[in-house]
Amino acid sequence: MAAVSSRHGVPLNGGNAKLNYTSFIPFPLFLPPGSYFEPEIHCLKLLRDLPGKRQVYLGQWGDRKIVAKVFAPHKGMVRHWQREERGIKIMAQRGILTPEILYSGPLDRGAGLAIILPFVTHAATALEKWMAAGNKQERVKLLSLLMRILADHHQAGLIQRDLHLGNFLVKKEEIYTLDGSDIIIYRKSVGCQKSLKNLGLLFAQFFPEYDELAEDCLSLYCQSRNFADDKNLLQQLKTQIAVQRRKRKKKKLQKIFRECSAVVARQVDKRRILCGRNYFSEPMADFLADPDCYLNGEKVELLKDGNSSTVMRLKIGPADLVVKRYNIKDFSHGLKRSVVRTRASRSWENAHLLGFYGIKTAQPVAMVECCRGSVSRTSYFISEYVEGVPCLDFLKDYHYADAEKEMAAEQLVDLLVKLQQLHISHGDLKASNIVFADQGPVLIDLDSMREYRLADRFKKAGARDVRRFLLNWEDDQELSRFFNRQLKNKGIGS
Repeated sequence: MAAVSSRHGVPLNGGNAKLNYTSFIPFPLFLPPGSYFEPEIHCLKLLRDLPGKRQVYLGQWGDRKIVAKVFAPHKGMVRHWQREERGIKIMAQRGILTPEILYSGPLDRGAGLAIILPFVTHAATALEKWMAAGNKQERVKLLSLLMRILADHHQAGLIQRDLHLGNFLVKKEEIYTLDGSDIIIYRKSVGCQKSLKNLGLLFAQFFPEYDELAEDCLSLYCQSRNFADDKNLLQQLKTQIAVQRRKRKKKKLQKIFRECSAVVARQVDKRRILCGRNYFSEPMADFLADPDCYLNGEKVELLKDGNSSTVMRLKIGPADLVVKRYNIKDFSHGLKRSVVRTRASRSWENAHLLGFYGIKTAQPVAMVECCRGSVSRTSYFISEYVEGVPCLDFLKDYHYADAEKEMAAEQLVDLLVKLQQLHISHGDLKASNIVFADQGPVLIDLDSMREYRLADRFKKAGARDVRRFLLNWEDDQELSRFFNRQLKNKGIGS
């Protein structure tokens, strides 16, 4: 299938229209003639896209709702299909609940290979359950079910290497395991150390604030495996969580700079374009191909006009966006910037880093880097517009109730504490860079932000952040005393 392009020449789908979540068009798959009474399967929705491996579709096969795992023709097609089929069969043989295979084999006319599974009704993925959990009790209940199923996996000699919540389907008190492609199979039960490493991989997916749940969950797991539960095991699990979280973070921050299931990557003329796949459309592609053409329009709201950067607000389709254009002042400035990363790429990475840790920031949408020869020129960082009030204005506005202000001030302290614990220095914690929205404080302007691996190296930058934060309240003695006292109680000083 030919690649579809926008009117500015940006490929919209890299050559396969079926892989674009936002513009998916239902299509049929056909089984070989004579293999089944009903040879046609209607693919109705793209559930998951793993480029170079498989696509997963929700579909209809006769009167039955199904899930189709499709392996399109490519070099590793047979290998990926065999892994998936073998993993599902091994899980079923060893007593792990997983949807049964309805069909596994070739598609008609060399269209690839497929595995057809029944759609499990009245169920939700463990990820959906986790996101919907409203309190600690609901999260512990879900994790208890996961501990039981992982104990069953390990007891059966199975390790899920691609262990994430989207691979488990929860139906009442039952959990189905969905992915058979990335399983390590042992002849006997998995030992304690390998089991702890696998549990660490599970907990590493959660924000650090949920690490406190690991102790209770480990006790449940040990009961299921008849392991002796002691503090040494808990410490080993905490170590594994930290190790696995670092690995996940490194992998995520590498993936956001290339084509993947979450990001569209394009090179157009001398522009490098990265865009969140959920935001990518023809209007967005046109905008990213020539941002200045849009930014000079009449419907653009200028938020900041500086020498080093210009900030504007505009709409692209339904998306309400903020565009930060990092300007190059002259040739020498451009030459200097050409030997370091663009500020747009730093903002893009830092926004995803904060998202990884569960810290609220403006949702990153896209970034564009422009070059002239080997010299970096203008770059752009695009994020969602955050409807809110700068924290200084919020805390001083008499329209807001005292209770709201008190809660907001406590949220600011929690935000600063979290940044300090993660060894993240924002670099410019002035009040205008923290916006109060419906969901609480939102951190913006991230091009100076940096994460430090070593506590000693972070100490100076962290203290500088605290001093800059406290400077916001120097003309309000009550707020200044409150923040100084709260931060001191948390063991944080300037």
